[in-house]
Amino acid sequence: MKRGNKTLSSKMLMRKMTNSLARLDKLSFLEHYAMFMGKAQLIEFSLKKILSVRYRYSEKKRERMTLGGAIAELEKLGLRKDFVSLLREVNNFRIDMAHEFLVSHLSLVVLSPQFG
Repeated sequence: MKRGNKTLSSKMLMRKMTNSLARLDKLSFLEHYAMFMGKAQLIEFSLKKILSVRYRYSEKKRERMTLGGAIAELEKLGLRKDFVSLLREVNNFRIDMAHEFLVSHLSLVVLSPQFG
């Protein structure tokens, strides 16, 4: 990965990512949830921007497109398979977090005083 005239090694990139994630250690459960969902939303916006700028997809076509839909479109357009795989994994986590995880967690929190 290049940054200006400087090339980042895999160790340098890992260190930057680790340092960035260290800030999250101090967050509460709901803050972690919000951070993940927000980052997934940013990925969706970025993919839609690629579809708009590079592939001239109209606003109308992108308007109701989900993260999964954007991934599928980019896959059809030849996005690298390793990127598609990673993006699908993020999308699967996002779907779980949005539809199952928070409800399950809240159910446990509500029930736990009854069993304690």
